[in-house]
Amino acid sequence: MPRRNAPRSAAASRGGFTLIEILIVVLIVGIAGALVVPSMLSAGTIGLQGAARLIVADLQYAQNEAVASGAVRGIEFDPAANRYRMFDENDATIDLKWMRVGGRADTVPGDGTGHTVDFSTDPRFKGFDLRRTRTDGLDPGQLPFRVTFDELGAPTSGSANAIIHIAFAENAYRIEVDGFTGRVTVQ
Repeated sequence: MPRRNAPRSAAASRGGFTLIEILIVVLIVGIAGALVVPSMLSAGTIGLQGAARLIVADLQYAQNEAVASGAVRGIEFDPAANRYRMFDENDATIDLKWMRVGGRADTVPGDGTGHTVDFSTDPRFKGFDLRRTRTDGLDPGQLPFRVTFDELGAPTSGSANAIIHIAFAENAYRIEVDGFTGRVTVQ
């Protein structure tokens, strides 16, 4: 019959990991991460995500601004010039004063006359390409084209299913504005 209070061996009484074992695991995970992560996310991919998010944010801002002001607001995309601008009911480019640092016009990307994102000259987006932009039902040759929102935030009839593509090298995002609801999705 075994003794109840028999001393346990040192290996059997060990309840955790040693510092050396933890450091070895952390080192292995670090090496694996250093090899895998750069191949998954290059700087261009991260910048492309930022450009797509900027377009989505500007579309949503134009939609919200239309509701808040009770007037038409929109964005005009011009792939030939590789830029877009936000405009009001008078077709004037909207000046986003809240984007300025200290209220100075020279702190806004572009020429300070309004909210225009130019992928050709903006240092944040060098090499990015606004392309294959079209609106369903329209000839892609009818560019530039506009996505406009009425005072209720709904897309106007000319904005039916707007599709915007932003690309960098072989990667691209497709941004779509639903022509009925105004919902913006990214693929």
